[in-house]
Amino acid sequence: MRRSYAAAIAVFVSVLATVALGQEAAPGGAAVVEPAAVVAPTPIGAPAPQAQETSSAGEPASFTGQVYGYIAPYVEKVINPPVTLGSAATLTKPETQSELYAFDITNLNVMFQGTVGTRYRYFLNLAGPGGDPVNDSPIVVRNAWLEAALLGDYLTVRAGKTYRMWGIYNEILDAMPTFIGIEPPEMFDKDHLMITRVTNLVLHGQASFEQFGVQYAMATGNDERDFDGTREQLPLGLDLRLSIGDLVTVGADYYTTGGNAKPSRGVGDGSPDGGVINWMDHDNYRVYGAFAQTSWHGIVLQIEGAYATHKAMRDAAAVMQIDQATLNDTQRARFWSDPSAPTFDNVIPFVSYVVQTYYVRAGYELQLRGEATLTPYAQWDYYSNPETIWKKKFGGDKEAGMTDDGKFMKYTVGAVYRPISAVALKLDGSMHDQTIAGATLRYPEVRLSFSYFWELASL
Repeated sequence: MRRSYAAAIAVFVSVLATVALGQEAAPGGAAVVEPAAVVAPTPIGAPAPQAQETSSAGEPASFTGQVYGYIAPYVEKVINPPVTLGSAATLTKPETQSELYAFDITNLNVMFQGTVGTRYRYFLNLAGPGGDPVNDSPIVVRNAWLEAALLGDYLTVRAGKTYRMWGIYNEILDAMPTFIGIEPPEMFDKDHLMITRVTNLVLHGQASFEQFGVQYAMATGNDERDFDGTREQLPLGLDLRLSIGDLVTVGADYYTTGGNAKPSRGVGDGSPDGGVINWMDHDNYRVYGAFAQTSWHGIVLQIEGAYATHKAMRDAAAVMQIDQATLNDTQRARFWSDPSAPTFDNVIPFVSYVVQTYYVRAGYELQLRGEATLTPYAQWDYYSNPETIWKKKFGGDKEAGMTDDGKFMKYTVGAVYRPISAVALKLDGSMHDQTIAGATLRYPEVRLSFSYFWELASL
């Protein structure tokens, strides 16, 4: 059944691609939609490229292009909770321990996008993340895709490396100046990803009915597929959203690995790039998400949540590579049947667990002199993952993994000052609330970010 399902989808996509490549849209066809990477609650940036029609003389389809990008350096200071993590995870001294200021560049992007004729589009997003003052940052390809409109706006096929259409923020995190807040919601934090941010093949479309709009997407790709497994795997993601003009948008998301998925990173390689944690042999999981956003007279209110169910098998050799001295008693009891004497033979192989996260973000834009604006905002985050650990190096997150129960809440307040629409200066502070060694502890973070959007002349 699974094999026939995959074959049917492959045939369907092949037919659609043949139709798209074999026919050009009629003059006056619907214009393509702006890449989601530059759509935001407070949108600025490059306008949508205008579709160009073929000439009556049968000349080749015209080509349009834009070059633009985002730069967002920031500085952060964290006050650590007064604990020593280990087998006992006991409190040490009452005063907190302050970390040094951390400098980084969250976004350094160069983007290329455009159209060929009325039907075809391309998008390339290059990034140089990180603010290492000693070593040059490597250039990475965040996105590289082509798409063809099959039925105008109603149905489009996209192939390549593309951000997944999921929730409010996954597609716009590179557009740092355009939205309120500095850090992403916890579900999109690089230490807390519930699924991979990117995928490879997307069928999407939209339709409008007077003031109402409907958008949908169906995606699949390599994701975390287990290509060496004995069972065929077909990951599948779905996204559906409804809108009333620019006033309200509500939506729902679903993802399934469609079989066994493999870790994106090994123990010692840092936090995972998807939903499978580093020390698993394989994992079969599903994610359910829902979100809503409203914008009204300068007020922006967002709410979103995600719930993931995991059925996984641990790799005993990988578990034994974890730094056991950084685990608390609860974590030891999860990993080993005899936590007092952890060995390869008593690693608990099979585990079922739930990861969940929710946030509420609200802001109010105040108009200042000229085009300058000031937007104060507040946010509440909740995150729970009983399987994670403390050290990021081994696959943890240094937040939920520090706690007794794998949970924390975070409260954030801040403001965004925009002297012009393309420049944003952001300052905010957060307070973590979590339970460590039986005590409720709170510790603060302070962040400052300066970001701007730039654009070269369109081609």
